[in-house]
Amino acid sequence: MSHLLKKEDVQLNDCLICSSAKERGIHVIGSFICEECERKMVQMNVEDHSYSLIVNRLGKIRDRLRQEGNGEVQS
Repeated sequence: MSHLLKKEDVQLNDCLICSSAKERGIHVIGSFICEECERKMVQMNVEDHSYSLIVNRLGKIRDRLRQEGNGEVQS
């Protein structure tokens, strides 16, 4: 018998890249990246206009690690 999720069982997370509240995605060192942004990142070329935006947003993970007292994080 399958378990039906109730509306209150669904957990939404704010995506680090697009800032949208999404249900499905991955968690990377305390940050959430939705499935759509993950897919875009995997298929993206360096020449894409949004490449630098995504790199900057991913830098927030490094910044968060530094703020948590681990100043030894390599850039």
